[in-house]
Amino acid sequence: MPSPLALLATAVLVLTVAGAVAAVRRYRSLARELHARSVVQAAAAERARLADDLHDALGHRLARLALRASALAVTGVPDAADLRREADDAVQDLHRVVDVLRDDTLEPVEDLVRAARAVGLDVTLTGAEGDGAGAPLLRTVVREGLTNAVRHAPAEPVQIDISPRGVTVLNRLAAAGSRPDDGREPFGLDSLERRVRAAGGMLSHGERDGSFVLVVSLPARPVAPDGDLPLPPSALRVFVRQALLPAAVVVTGLVLAYSWAAHDAVLDEDVFAGIVVGQERAAVEAELPEREAPLRPVRAPAAEHGWDCAIYTDGNFPLAMATLQICFDGDEVVRTVDLRERSWL
Repeated sequence: MPSPLALLATAVLVLTVAGAVAAVRRYRSLARELHARSVVQAAAAERARLADDLHDALGHRLARLALRASALAVTGVPDAADLRREADDAVQDLHRVVDVLRDDTLEPVEDLVRAARAVGLDVTLTGAEGDGAGAPLLRTVVREGLTNAVRHAPAEPVQIDISPRGVTVLNRLAAAGSRPDDGREPFGLDSLERRVRAAGGMLSHGERDGSFVLVVSLPARPVAPDGDLPLPPSALRVFVRQALLPAAVVVTGLVLAYSWAAHDAVLDEDVFAGIVVGQERAAVEAELPEREAPLRPVRAPAAEHGWDCAIYTDGNFPLAMATLQICFDGDEVVRTVDLRERSWL
């Protein structure tokens, strides 16, 4: 059996090699990840730039067009109401495109509520969004609820309730005489529902007790959309998975293999050194192990006709390979061979 020092040295060697391999693999993985993140960040910056350009170039003009169409409708100009609806739709379409482009930089819920209050909306907020993976989608839901409130019932209060399971936006419906009469559904809910379902959540909306209610349930860990990068594993997890576990498997395998190969097959070196040609077989066999070494990578010299040869191990680690040969002819020893002289053992 090898000494504890030999076992420790072998384990350290295996761990060092495994750790080096794991480090190289981790370095390559991080390089690919950093490259992918730089591409994603560049794309996000370009989307933000496009969103700003669209908003600055078209947003204000379309808004002014909608206001003028509303003024013309009051004076009774034919088709002014239709023009106002078309302009309003164009503004909402533009907002949708801008919001998609700016999705990664959407304001926190508190800022969205603050902005809505600044334009005169009566908003009550309970709960907080937190900083989990579902925060961007939750912000999108709140923004959509506030947008529809401004459009359909700007004079009515809005209640936003945020919980760990989702968000509810409740907006009291305007009086019949002051509601928009265009008959259109709240803008963007179909698109929002697709996004919520893609993240593993549920969305429902409709009238309830004189209010328009938007309810969204979100999973604890929303499904990441295509293109998002998963967080890299911790250094400890990488070391355990890529270095410690493989090294433990290798060391365990070597110990088991050694135990099997060396069991009842180790010939003490001092005993072997004391065996000489011409010695009686009976005296020698009394000192020999019960079985021969099973692993024989080094080829032993061929035996002469009539000889009876056996081969044993000196206990070399980690495989206990056959190294010591003894040949008998009849009742006496005719040859001893130390195979360590013919190999790297």
